[in-house]
Amino acid sequence: NNAFAHNALTHVTIPSSVTSIGNSAFFNNNLTSVTLGENVTSIGNWAFASNQITRIRALGSTPPTLVGNNAFQLRENIDVVFPRGTPPGSIKTVYEEHDDWTGFASITEEVAVGDSFTANNIEYKVTELGSSTNTVGIEQYLGSETTITIQGTVTHGPNDFEVTSIG
Repeated sequence: NNAFAHNALTHVTIPSSVTSIGNSAFFNNNLTSVTLGENVTSIGNWAFASNQITRIRALGSTPPTLVGNNAFQLRENIDVVFPRGTPPGSIKTVYEEHDDWTGFASITEEVAVGDSFTANNIEYKVTELGSSTNTVGIEQYLGSETTITIQGTVTHGPNDFEVTSIG
């Protein structure tokens, strides 16, 4: 408990050898992102509280049990992302249906260059993923409105994309 509390950590990756994270383990840091190893089964109360987390990368196919209601505060601001290549929808469904993992901003699979998604009746295709810039091109319009405004930036799950081409 309290192992890394009250520091200035901004990101933490929990290795696959770790199975439990104690109460207040990372309390009151500057964390914005957390990667949970595939074997984490339990996260203690207040473990990641008092941080500004916006992204959790969950490597396990089974959601860890959250002890208490405060392992993660401000869940509505946190996107949960799991690795690509998992059976479509299976891990997403397991996390969404697990009582401890409700109230998060989104639960999505990681995107890759070439993936397509739809937002506001426009189909986009991911053209670049970078450390500072993600880009998409517009593939097609799927709506029926006669007037549209094309946004310069579109959000999909935890990712913001700059629109750089219209095809």
